[in-house]
Amino acid sequence: MCIFYCMEVLLEERKTSRRKVKTWGENGFTGKIQYGCYDYDVRFVPMTTISKMLAADKGSTSIEPTCGCICCDEQTIYIASDMTKQLQKLSLMHELVHMIFLNNNVGSTMGSEEINVASEDLVDNTASRLLQVIKRNPEAVRWLSK
Repeated sequence: MCIFYCMEVLLEERKTSRRKVKTWGENGFTGKIQYGCYDYDVRFVPMTTISKMLAADKGSTSIEPTCGCICCDEQTIYIASDMTKQLQKLSLMHELVHMIFLNNNVGSTMGSEEINVASEDLVDNTASRLLQVIKRNPEAVRWLSK
């Protein structure tokens, strides 16, 4: 079962030489995000595609607009390509927080069949605050990245 829900941070793509190269595609970042022993693909797709994937995963026919989702089984993050760059950044950051929480058993984003609203609020608040810190403190981010 995939866990889905709702961010533009620089991604790096590994080439065969193992040298990291920063890349930017027409619809957003291309490449992978490495976390622990996992490489997550990041794909920018229309919002309707994400909504249909969610509906199919839940065995439902209703399609609600969704900004992004993460599928841990496929190690893929999907971000809606038909949003503003600012919303894409926020959506990617949101999914990255989900990735960290899910891989460390911090909170649950899924109840029996419904989304755990309190966990979604925690992920949303954490993601927006992290993005704010990153944007307002580029020197600190560069220092932390070294």
